[in-house]
Order: sequence, then C-alpha cells, then structure tokens
Amino acid sequence: MFRSRPAAELRPHPSELIREGVRKVISEIEAQPRSFRSLAAGRGGGGKAVGWTSEALYRKAMGQR
Repeated sequence: MFRSRPAAELRPHPSELIREGVRKVISEIEAQPRSFRSLAAGRGGGGKAVGWTSEALYRKAMGQR
C-alpha cells in the first residue's frame, strides 16, 4: 500500500528558505566589484587642507581665541 507524505515534508522549512535568500543576496553582492572611497578626501579645489591642533580646537570650542 502506498503511503503519501504530509505536505510539510514536501516543502522546505521556512528557516531554510531564509538561509537560501541570504545566500542569494550575499552572492549577488560579492559578484559586484568593490569600490572604496576615502572619507578623509572630502571635497575641495585641490588645495592643501588647513591643519588644526586639539588645543586650538578646544580653545575655539570654549570661546577662547
């Protein structure tokens, strides 16, 4: 006699569907080449950035010039 399996055994468990989705997203992201930007570069006209010291910054912040 043929015994049928319950529907729960035929479809993937929800946690496995989540794992599969995460794997897919990660593989798509890793397939794209990475691009790096220097956050210190900023924007400007190419001139040298004005230097500062922690002491001068403290004095300016506290209102002492």
